[in-house]
Amino acid sequence: MNSHIITVDIDGHVASWDGHDFTGDPELVREARAATIEGRTVDIFGFFPVEASAGDPVQALAALAAWNPGRLFVTQAPAEVASWLDEAFSNRACVPGEANPSS
Repeated sequence: MNSHIITVDIDGHVASWDGHDFTGDPELVREARAATIEGRTVDIFGFFPVEASAGDPVQALAALAAWNPGRLFVTQAPAEVASWLDEAFSNRACVPGEANPSS
């Protein structure tokens, strides 16, 4: 089993990254590849800006999210991505002057 696989579901459209390339739903794959070519910054879940790339797990998640970042559901991810998400959400909950999103 590839420990780098990331799989996402966006409104029933499913796509994955295998550590090198994107596969799955043609619309999501097309957008993920375009985002990586453009070096687009994608706001994962609408508020975690990450530059899309196929060379890094977190950046691959950003590429997969490019089609609709606010509707992203991560169904499979390596520990590195899960840890990054945990840290990102923990830090997000502590931003001074903003309402706590976990409330």
